[in-house]
Amino acid sequence: TSAIADYLHSEILAPLGIQHVAFLRRTAFLDRLSGPLCDAVLQRGGSGVQLAIIAAANHFLVPLDDRGLWWRPHHLLHDLLRADLVIDEEADVPAMATRAADWFEAHDAPAEAIAAARIAGDDGRLAALLVRHSQIAFNHGRIATVERWFDESEDAPLLRRHPEVAVAGSMYFALSGDARRAAQWLQQAGIAAERSDRSVGPDGDSISAWVALGRALMGQDGAAAMLADATLSVGGLSSLGQWRTAALTLLGVARYLTGDDAAAHNAFVDADRAVLPPDAASGRALALCYRATIAIERGDWAATSGFVGLAREVVM
Repeated sequence: TSAIADYLHSEILAPLGIQHVAFLRRTAFLDRLSGPLCDAVLQRGGSGVQLAIIAAANHFLVPLDDRGLWWRPHHLLHDLLRADLVIDEEADVPAMATRAADWFEAHDAPAEAIAAARIAGDDGRLAALLVRHSQIAFNHGRIATVERWFDESEDAPLLRRHPEVAVAGSMYFALSGDARRAAQWLQQAGIAAERSDRSVGPDGDSISAWVALGRALMGQDGAAAMLADATLSVGGLSSLGQWRTAALTLLGVARYLTGDDAAAHNAFVDADRAVLPPDAASGRALALCYRATIAIERGDWAATSGFVGLAREVVM
């Protein structure tokens, strides 16, 4: 309410002084604060000392560790500062958020890099981050996080400009058992690919190969069409990219479904060797399970046990 806002402004912020208040306001788009992060965002030094001074002045900075390295503002103060930042005409929020995304990427904090890229309005960077990290986060069991990333992207122009994000989303929803949303996102990917003026996506991957990958996973048009789509995706996805494992696994599944066990086995072996976990754990585990299935059909129970054991190691 306005009464609470007035109180916080007059009784909490005003005694801190103009410089400290400006510091807190300019960093208010961040969910947590550290000296090095704030230095990078504000292009200055001494942020760690300033955080310690502010924390000592009142209890509205909450420590996140026992060494005084990370802090977060009390939620009431944080909301107020964010509202103030919106009307701060001198604050270049997109530029600060871009610097925050740089810092988070360099310090292996992809979730916060994604949030910062979204605030910065950098759709190209956001798309690359989503494609790069959604599968890894999914494989680590961070299902709610991945769903939130895609939920926040669903109605945005991002999908119209970056079909690869729509494909990644469709694959996530398919693997999560939401066939309706998976089909919707895949349809969006196809429409976006037709209208896109780009022929390549992240890592130089073909946009058409991305869409074919999504179609192969859905397998809505039968095994022969799945085989054609999987072949196209393998040919157009980077040999260094994490998604190539998924493409090779789907190629193996399609070959298995069309009755070519020998070719399926070879594709599954390639998938197993393409990228090591955690980048492609789900694809690698699925390839191992299909190798176990083929071994069962041959009556090779020793090989079956070995493949199942390896698959369990991948996903544990």
